[in-house]
Amino acid sequence: MNMPRPSMLWIYGLIGAFIIGWYVFGDVNDTPLPSDWTTVREMVEKGDVEKIQVVNRDQAQVFLKKEAAEQYRRDTVDKRFKRLPETGVQLTFTIGSVDSFREDLKSSSRDRPCRWSMRTKPTTGPTYLSTCCRGC
Repeated sequence: MNMPRPSMLWIYGLIGAFIIGWYVFGDVNDTPLPSDWTTVREMVEKGDVEKIQVVNRDQAQVFLKKEAAEQYRRDTVDKRFKRLPETGVQLTFTIGSVDSFREDLKSSSRDRPCRWSMRTKPTTGPTYLSTCCRGC
């Protein structure tokens, strides 16, 4: 009895499915998670935030302390942060204006002495405006 020979397209299909599956379900994730000011304010009040960068005056990028990022990643109750990146920008959210955001940030960290600095980094791309909350 003659069996039909399998087509090479099956092998390409399996390789493609494996690559897509690895991309979707893999453990490595460098994409920052979308968030909101309420969640970030709670993190600032707990002292979990290393710094916040405001990009193009409307997008805030949150960098967490290493221990805090591990804690949020391992949290079994709140699973939103399970795929939180280990380093770099970990959360992003949209702000209304830099001035109102700065006031909100100052009011949320009143009991902690914070050093504030705002600077514009010269880049070839978009302008970066940094609001640092180091040592909070």
